[in-house]
Amino acid sequence: SFAPWPSPVASSIPTRHPRATPTRLPPSPTSTPAPARVRPFVRLSGHRSIVSDLAFGPDGRIVASVAANPYNPAADNTLRLWDLRHQSQRWQMQVPAWADRPYVLAFSPDGRALALGYADRIYLLDPLDGRLIQTLTNPGDTVFSVAFSPNGRRLAVGSWERRIQMWDLGSGRLVRTLSGSLGPVDHLQFSADGSVLISASAA
Repeated sequence: SFAPWPSPVASSIPTRHPRATPTRLPPSPTSTPAPARVRPFVRLSGHRSIVSDLAFGPDGRIVASVAANPYNPAADNTLRLWDLRHQSQRWQMQVPAWADRPYVLAFSPDGRALALGYADRIYLLDPLDGRLIQTLTNPGDTVFSVAFSPNGRRLAVGSWERRIQMWDLGSGRLVRTLSGSLGPVDHLQFSADGSVLISASAA
């Protein structure tokens, strides 16, 4: 944490002393403070390429990460689930290395499902062992972002094609498509009561 900003120091400069030196004042608030040194709480190692996305489980005890790179022969191309308490990996699974396609992750609010989206698919996995629970196909659209509703019943999916699709997870059906975004839908977030969905795009 940063210390409180210092208060200005008042100084009295004798007018009869030609060599008097004014007291040095603290830097103005417009100056950039020195960066704080960050110490890692846990260091998780295993991926051999750039990590595309990360997601915390709702209890804060697990983290999912995905890394894939078709241009790097040494890339591991895996989805991994990490246990922060024991600082270890629970499981991993191979994922296809799609060219120029993002990988996105999101946990359901109850922590019973992990959504992995890439290309035109969304896979719902069991965080306990990576078992496939459900597959949602997004034909014609490239998945760019995903977000669960607060009650976990619906999944919003943003695409490169500037659309947002709303899926009912109970039936596995697409219930609504929203268009009009000015660019690829990079981020999605529901309000706490689920009544509002906010999206962000690069344009």
